[in-house]
Amino acid sequence: MRRKTTVATRQQPLAVSTRHLPEDNARHATGRIRRLVFGCIMGLAAALSVSALSSCSGDAPDVTQLVFNSEDLSGWDTGTMLTRSVTLAAAGGRVEIPVRCNYDWHIVGYAPSWLTFEQLDGKPNQPVVVETQPNTSGARSCTLTLATGTRLLKITFEQERNVAAHPSVTTGDCHVYSTFASTKKVDFYFNVTHADLCSKAGIEVNGKQYPLTGFSEGFNSVTVEFSALSVSGYTYRAYCSESGTGKTYYGTTKTI
Repeated sequence: MRRKTTVATRQQPLAVSTRHLPEDNARHATGRIRRLVFGCIMGLAAALSVSALSSCSGDAPDVTQLVFNSEDLSGWDTGTMLTRSVTLAAAGGRVEIPVRCNYDWHIVGYAPSWLTFEQLDGKPNQPVVVETQPNTSGARSCTLTLATGTRLLKITFEQERNVAAHPSVTTGDCHVYSTFASTKKVDFYFNVTHADLCSKAGIEVNGKQYPLTGFSEGFNSVTVEFSALSVSGYTYRAYCSESGTGKTYYGTTKTI
């Protein structure tokens, strides 16, 4: 009887171990799944690393080609910003600028009212088309950026001056006031047309010129101080000098 009890006692752990076998199998299966998933993740990461290295190598096919206005710019360093200019006639009109590239291109920036684009985005080898308004004054320009692939090209559009345009001035009124008994200050008013064509402008009083620093298009004023008891009878007129030619233009002569 004691032997039977001893045998039964020894078999009890075996019965318990048998009941736990499904749980052990589940743990083993979970471990295998985790190892499989981890292996897949590591394999994918390795593949991505190889792909990234290949795209950075010198043999990579991802090279931006760009020929702008018949000039091949494909070989310039992508870390360098190049600037090119396009000259537009003063008469205005439609202009096509040839572009050959292997990526879509985009115009970036703000164009002034005198310059419009047929479209700001284009396909490879599609020209940049601009329309300019007639220029009635001096030369004008604006700079925008053409982006394609890894390239950024600054383009300065320069419209020529209208050679038929010349500056002019109009003499306005004046205001006299005293600072001391023997000193008089006078504010002279005048208008400038095509100020961008002028190198200087101001007021001429009794044959002496008093230039105004920072004159602008339209209304201007300059203050002149005279050491005199009276400025009554002084004559004055507005003037401006044309850039390039040096020719001086005058307004009508007036008397204080």
